[in-house]
Amino acid sequence: NLKFLSFNVENLLPKLDVSYFLSIINGHDICLCTETWNKNTDKLNISMFCDYSQIRGRKGKGSYSGGITVFV
Repeated sequence: NLKFLSFNVENLLPKLDVSYFLSIINGHDICLCTETWNKNTDKLNISMFCDYSQIRGRKGKGSYSGGITVFV
């Protein structure tokens, strides 16, 4: 039985240091995180997961928005 999670994280990087967030994703096999706001597609290095990211560039001089990361 696969366990899936879809999560609108609204800025992923700060949440990677929060143990509660990590405990949520560790309970699932595939995690889809939207609104990651990542600036690049560097590997995120969460143990037991491979990650695949697609960023969305900024509009003009504005901040980053959108983006998706899948942890498998």
